[in-house]
Amino acid sequence: MLPICPSRQRGPRHARVAGLVLAALVLPAAAGDRLLGTGGVMQVEGAAGGGLVPWGVIAGLGTDRQTGASAFCTRTEPDDFQLDVCGAAVGIRDRVELSFARQDFDLGTTVPGESIRQDVWGLKLRLLGDAVFDQDRWWPQLALGLQYKQNRDYDFVPALLGARDDSGIDVYLAATKVY
Repeated sequence: MLPICPSRQRGPRHARVAGLVLAALVLPAAAGDRLLGTGGVMQVEGAAGGGLVPWGVIAGLGTDRQTGASAFCTRTEPDDFQLDVCGAAVGIRDRVELSFARQDFDLGTTVPGESIRQDVWGLKLRLLGDAVFDQDRWWPQLALGLQYKQNRDYDFVPALLGARDDSGIDVYLAATKVY
């Protein structure tokens, strides 16, 4: 049996993430009627976006009358490190997005046996515009987002590196325009 989210540490929290991912995959309205690629791409912190940056689009393929969802798991292994991330997001009426991602960064031989684990909870609100269908207008699709980040391994590596807190909130304004 293949794990839903590859991770070296399994337990109740892993089971919750796996359940969240599965729930997002089986939501009845998850398919949606929006154009493919306009809300199905996820970023490493769980929001709809591309790779490292949240976009102004809302997750899933649901229209303004539907609920849509997206889920992902990814692993990267540059050199001696390993990053595992799993997450899911729900887009409500193409206006509001709720997201969650769990990140596990294994520090390899740099700090043997240690990792930096973080949970990211997100909320995004589409303010105006449509990235695809507002081609006759100059403005992009704008969204205001919040991400609450909780470090689950604060006491060792982050504290030694000088981190002041084990959690924080990021606020962002994302603009996306497709030409």
